This record gives sequence, C-alpha cells and structure tokens, in this order.
Amino acid sequence: MMKTQKNYSLIATIALVLTLSALACGQVAVGVATPKPEDSNVADSVAATLTHMPPAETPEPTAAIPTWMDTAELAPYTVSPDLAGLVYRQNENIWVVDDRGYPVLAAANIYAGQLSPDLTQLVYVDGIYEVEDLVLRNLNNSTEQRLTDTPNILEGAVQWWSARPGVLVFNQTPQDELGPWAGYLGAIDLAASERMDLDMLSSSYSGFALSPDGRTILYDDAGSPVLYRWDEGIIRLYMPDYGLNYTHYAAPAWSPDSTLCAFYATRQAADGAVTEAAIVLVNLETGQARELHSHQSFGQRVGPEITFSPDGKWLAVVNPGEAETVQNGPISLWALAVDGSTETYLGYGTGPMWSPTGDRLLFTLWPPVGAGGGSFQEDAHITITEVGQWSLQEVSPMVGSTLFDWVALP
Repeated sequence: MMKTQKNYSLIATIALVLTLSALACGQVAVGVATPKPEDSNVADSVAATLTHMPPAETPEPTAAIPTWMDTAELAPYTVSPDLAGLVYRQNENIWVVDDRGYPVLAAANIYAGQLSPDLTQLVYVDGIYEVEDLVLRNLNNSTEQRLTDTPNILEGAVQWWSARPGVLVFNQTPQDELGPWAGYLGAIDLAASERMDLDMLSSSYSGFALSPDGRTILYDDAGSPVLYRWDEGIIRLYMPDYGLNYTHYAAPAWSPDSTLCAFYATRQAADGAVTEAAIVLVNLETGQARELHSHQSFGQRVGPEITFSPDGKWLAVVNPGEAETVQNGPISLWALAVDGSTETYLGYGTGPMWSPTGDRLLFTLWPPVGAGGGSFQEDAHITITEVGQWSLQEVSPMVGSTLFDWVALP
C-alpha cells in the first residue's frame, strides 16, 4: 500500500552519503558468502581473548532521572513530550528529550556515541576516521576514562548490551585491513575490567545485533550468518538447513523475546540483471523460517536496516535499490507486519526507531529523486508516524538531526 509524503528538496545521492555516515562508524555492506564449513552449526573452538584494563567507574543503576539533566543546557526549542527519552545528534551535539519536551544537552562536539540505558554514562568514539578509540564519560560528574588506546586498530559502532549491564560490544578494524566492512567483533566488560576479542576470524560486513535475553550476538562473516553465544563461543549457521537458499545475509535483528532473528537476504537472479531480495525470519529453536516482502533490487546492497517493534508485531525495514520504489530514491522504508498480513510503504526513509511503547515510529525522510537542490544536512527531515495509521508528520525543530536511541525515561 503506497503512502504519500511531503515533497522536500535534496539531491538523492547526497542523502545516501548521510545515510552511511549516520551509521556512526559502522559502515555496512554485504560481501560474498562463504561456503558451508565442515563444522557448521557447531561451536567454534576459538575462545575469546581477554585483556585486563584499569577499573572503570560504574555508577549504580538508578530509577530516577539522572542528576546531570537537572542542570544541563536546554535547546532553544521544544518538541512534543511524547518524544521523551529520544536521544539524537544535531550540530555535533547529543541531546536527550526530557519529560516536558525540552531537549537537554548531554554532550557537545561528539559525532558518534551511545548513552547507557540509565542515561548516566556516554561511550563515544574519539578521533573519527583517525585513531577511533572508545572513551567512557560519567555524565553526572563529567569524568572520563579511555577504554581503548590502540593506534593501529579503529573501534566503532559501539553498543551497550542492556541485558548485560556494564557490557559494551563494538566492531574493530586493523588499519591495514580498512575497507567497506564493519570489522571484527569485540567487547568490554566494565565490571570485570576486561576487553575481549570475541571473534577475530569473521570479517563482518553488516554490523551486529544483541539479543534481548543477553545470550547471543548475531552478525555475519562476509555475508554468511554467525552467532556468538556468550557462554559457548562462535556458531556458524548454514541457512539451507532452515530452507533458505539466499547467498547474502545482512542487517541482523532480534525479536524482543529473542526467539526470532531477521535478515535482509539477497541472491542473484537467473538472468543476472537484478537481485532477488526478501526479509527472512528464522526461529533458531524450531528450525522454521519464512520470508516477507520478496522483491527485486538493482544490486545495491549498502544500507539495509531492520528493527522490531517493542511488542514484536512489526518490522521497520529499509531496503536498498528496490525496483518498485527506486523512482523515489535509492532506498525505501517499509512497515511490515511480522505475521505477513500487511505492509506499508513509508517513503525514502532511513534510521527507523520505535518509541519505547511501540505505538509510534520515528525516522529520517529524504526528498524524492529529482526534487531539486539543497544541503543534505538541512534536508534531513525527522518524521513520525503512528502504528496502524501511517500518516506522516514532520518534527520540524529537529531538521538535520541524526537519531541515536529512544529509551523510556525513569
């Protein structure tokens, strides 16, 4: 079902550049799948490598609004209180919307970072496109600790694992292996003061997804799906075992109950002219899999995104190069019912983010191809829609922003 959206001015190719930069140091693409290893679906014998670090200051979790929000600078505008808990970057500053609708300044002059689930700490990437080390900042007292100091390794795409308090997972890339891929899988346990090289064998091209139950990390090795079980190690998946015959799998995602994993899957059509693509859902426990939104793509595999709604009933999906919608832009945003009953086209959109209650979807809407000129930063229009209604409304004060997270305030 096609939906209309407001017509803004922007050169589509510039918008795609911003889409890639908004992935905060984790460039994603899909590479060539590896053949089935002899020990597929069996835990790899390689264990994580541990490095001890100086102890990090870890504030006790709190159910109250963090104290730093009481005195921090406010933005010169307000938004709807319905956006409370939204974390975003605008003009190199990171803001958090409070329960009154006031954006509160969390950090200035930071390009890529993520706040802890309780909003008391910020981990950010220092030295974008240079050294790219990870730094931890306590927002309540402004103290900092450098978590990594690796001149020859670039760390990025860092995430807090909510189900494992104090654990950070990230991608790392040796400088002599830079390329269009996300890197190897690493982690830091702040409580144990340990840095872990989880998988230095798999060259992931599409980042990773952390299971909500705290057990598993889902990622890829050159387009072939891989699991890292926290208590077991590396498990390589052979997708034909689940009835799937695609050759590349990207944009991994977990359902809220950790029973389903999702991928953007592609394969070359028989005539070689187009790529066949679909969103695939796999239940690793039952071995069942199914496909949603099968479509043709013009071979572009950069920038797919998948995210489940908090209730597990919906998927927000960004497809690259989709033939049906490519006249509007090189990427397309869809809302898909997980049960396959409905699908709604939302436009040339990126960075979808569900509200903590799951009843709204926020994303960046770009103007259609050929709509005219304009600066890509000025034309990044943050747009919100209500689940089931799907009518689009611009959040005008947030123009030019990049969405980072949307959490429930204490």
